[in-house]
Amino acid sequence: MKIIVAPHQTLRKVAKPVLKFEKRIEKLITNMGQALNSCKEPKGIGLAAPQVNKSLQIIVMKDKKSGSSKVKHFINPKIINTSKDTTFGPDKKHPILEGCLSSPFLYGPVPRYSWIEIEYEILGDNKLIKKQKKLSDFDSRVMEHEIDHLKGILFTDYTLKYDLPIYEEINDRLVELEDKSRLESY
Repeated sequence: MKIIVAPHQTLRKVAKPVLKFEKRIEKLITNMGQALNSCKEPKGIGLAAPQVNKSLQIIVMKDKKSGSSKVKHFINPKIINTSKDTTFGPDKKHPILEGCLSSPFLYGPVPRYSWIEIEYEILGDNKLIKKQKKLSDFDSRVMEHEIDHLKGILFTDYTLKYDLPIYEEINDRLVELEDKSRLESY
């Protein structure tokens, strides 16, 4: 399964909700998990269906608690509650730099909520099962990033909107991009 990169038009579409259990959705989730686990350079933590050219509200994320190859899936995720504050990460002097498999080798700070509560569905017994979950810190950041993909938003949009720095990985070093104009075509 191929991961598409900016400026591919599917990355800018609002993804459609999944309305019912279908075998093709189950297969897509399996294939997305395999694609996420096969990413080596750069490595990925989460993947949204639009990134594999499927405009559907599906996200897979690595489950850091049970090992790097196990993935969890989230269908039709919605943020239903958030912290009042946003942050660039736990350390103000060294913000977390987000990256994206659809904008490989670019990294930048993004303001995200400290925690979020989401409503979502999972596949189970030939039906969709509703769930809720509270995510904080890094997990919240990853989910917010992936939900942005479902809305046609890329992390580089924050770079332009808030005039934030962005870095490109060149020869294993992060180099700040002085000219951000190429991001406008993403």
